[in-house]
Amino acid sequence: MYGTLNKDRSVQLLIQRTKELVDQRIGVRIVAPADFHTDSMISYFKLLGNEAGAPYAYANGGVWPHSTAWYILALQSCGKTDEAVEFLKRTLTLDGIAQSPMGQPAMYEYRLPTRRRRFWED
Repeated sequence: MYGTLNKDRSVQLLIQRTKELVDQRIGVRIVAPADFHTDSMISYFKLLGNEAGAPYAYANGGVWPHSTAWYILALQSCGKTDEAVEFLKRTLTLDGIAQSPMGQPAMYEYRLPTRRRRFWED
């Protein structure tokens, strides 16, 4: 989104991240795979116990509004303006959030993806 990659690399990165991180119904996860609860990741990142959260919660694969906003900006910068607008309406507007799974029409710190799937299962 900052124009540091050429167009082909930007599109390639966008496609790959869409497969791995995007939940079309609620937004963009901040990590994948959601394995920050494992002993090896806790040790590697020097986490205090399960502070990152259970799989697909909080910092362990939860959906955050800023990651969703960055994705929308990336879509727009790759010329996918219509797709960016639709994703924004679906994931960051009050109406979109209210109509989403377990959506509450208010700003959110992070959201729990309701369907736990792995990107390689698509």
